Amino acid sequence: MFKPYLQTCPTGLLYDTKTN
Repeated sequence: MFKPYLQTCPTGLLYDTKTN
């Protein structure tokens, strides 16, 4: 899955693992 929020949200890394 893509992580477009990573570019917008500074904490995208955390969300990346959460949504992963």
